[in-house]
Amino acid sequence: MNNINIIGNLTNHPELHLIGQSELAKFTIAYNKKIKDKKETYFFNCELWGGLVKVVKRYVGKGTKIAITGELAQSSWTDKESGKKRVKDYIRVKDINILTWKNEDSNEENQGENKSYY
Repeated sequence: MNNINIIGNLTNHPELHLIGQSELAKFTIAYNKKIKDKKETYFFNCELWGGLVKVVKRYVGKGTKIAITGELAQSSWTDKESGKKRVKDYIRVKDINILTWKNEDSNEENQGENKSYY
């Protein structure tokens, strides 16, 4: 089973790409964990493909709190300069639940009613 669920805040506005006929949104989620008196922050790179990209473009921006469900994925390549193999882990997002969202007509964020998109 390859399933991951995370609630966190976007560290920046999503990067939007058009690859062939498919839309791609890349973003990073920051997750804060408190252990006793110590706070740790973890960062997760995420990729979202297809129809949900339109939702992300419209309602999600830097600082937006979201809950995602996805699967852990990995890409690898050879660095052209050093010749070393590189590996990157990321979350391939399948579902998104926007816990705070921005208005379509302004940059204001709202809290309250959650919006789920699958």
